[in-house]
Amino acid sequence: MKKILLPLLFIALLGSTSCLSTIVSQAAKSSKVNNKMVLHSNPRVGDYAILKGSAGNTQMKLEIVKISHGLYVVRSETGVGMTGVGFMASLVVELHVTRSGIVKKAFVVEGTQYTPIQIARKGDPEYMTVVRLTSSEKRELDVPSRITVPAGTYSVSSVAFKSQKNDTEQRTVNLTSSRVKFGMVASYVYVKNSDGSFSRHQGFELAEQGRK
Repeated sequence: MKKILLPLLFIALLGSTSCLSTIVSQAAKSSKVNNKMVLHSNPRVGDYAILKGSAGNTQMKLEIVKISHGLYVVRSETGVGMTGVGFMASLVVELHVTRSGIVKKAFVVEGTQYTPIQIARKGDPEYMTVVRLTSSEKRELDVPSRITVPAGTYSVSSVAFKSQKNDTEQRTVNLTSSRVKFGMVASYVYVKNSDGSFSRHQGFELAEQGRK
């Protein structure tokens, strides 16, 4: 199974405002999407996974909605929790990816309108480069080999993706398992501090998975 990046699609843009959907969609159109994502073994139309923010107030649903021109079309719906109404979809993105997880096309979806968005290229802050963690780095970051999330307990492998944003080194650490759709059990962002240590920030954890 190939372990590739799951993009944390614009999670930093999510907040609680009455015009949230418009604000996030407009920001997404002027942003760039990560160049890679996860596809699990034997992907099929209808496969889905729901990942929730570790703080509980955000949710992202990934689903393979069709296969078009040899590419898997993955719909990502990211939303925020609203008291009394559950999760409200704030950003819908459609990614057209190869079997190996390379993103070829990306769109912000608003009803029947599809707005193309740029895919990160080498040199862009959003471009993700795989970094295999050494044993010492796993200890430094305190990366687990087994983790309990809302969907259950899994033995996991870890893959890191290094990026540079505003001169701050970040590592997105994906905890993966071949037992789940899209391979993703959890994903956290580690930011390097001025003293060289890393601090762990809001991430996603698997809440539900299956096939429609």
